[in-house]
Amino acid sequence: MQDTIFADAITNIYVTGPLVRLELSLVETVAKQTTEAAKLRVSHYVVLPMDAFANAVAMQQGLVNKLVTDGVLKKREANEAPKVLSS
Repeated sequence: MQDTIFADAITNIYVTGPLVRLELSLVETVAKQTTEAAKLRVSHYVVLPMDAFANAVAMQQGLVNKLVTDGVLKKREANEAPKVLSS
């Protein structure tokens, strides 16, 4: 059996030669006010060859499209900024 790794966010993506590194982070402290950002701590890295990363992105996009079609997610307008957790 494989271990499960939980992450609250992918906080950075690096390309190093033929590899893509995803930086996974956990919320370390929760914001006390809505104007504050949660503090994140890097917990793990996922390192993939470029083609595996591209396949993973395509799979995720397919899932997002299905969730939008099913009404689980709402499609964002082009001028609407994504919600970002800051570290």
